Amino acid sequence: MKWGVSRPSKFGAVKYVYNGVRYDSKKEGNFARQLDLLRSATNPAERVVKVERQVSFLLNPQPYPINYRLDFKVTYADGHIEYFEVKGFETESWKMKHKMMKEKHPHINIQVI
Repeated sequence: MKWGVSRPSKFGAVKYVYNGVRYDSKKEGNFARQLDLLRSATNPAERVVKVERQVSFLLNPQPYPINYRLDFKVTYADGHIEYFEVKGFETESWKMKHKMMKEKHPHINIQVI
């Protein structure tokens, strides 16, 4: 496993490398590490079988496209799917997009970490 740290963002988050993948923050990289550990869980409801990063949803196509990008889409061994957003700081822009996402896709449960 490779670990590393680089420059901070405007909100103080430091880019972070875990297992050869660059994450937007150390918090996000540590969450990815937790998901990797859950790949060996014995309970199918907790065992992670697939992780997709940076999953995008188009919230408003016209006149100005608005995309909402979630940090992780996680599929578990029992078939259920969970979405995760790892936040260190909630901006007004994020709050607006998060609200739009909940309105447009009420069936998707987003867990904010």
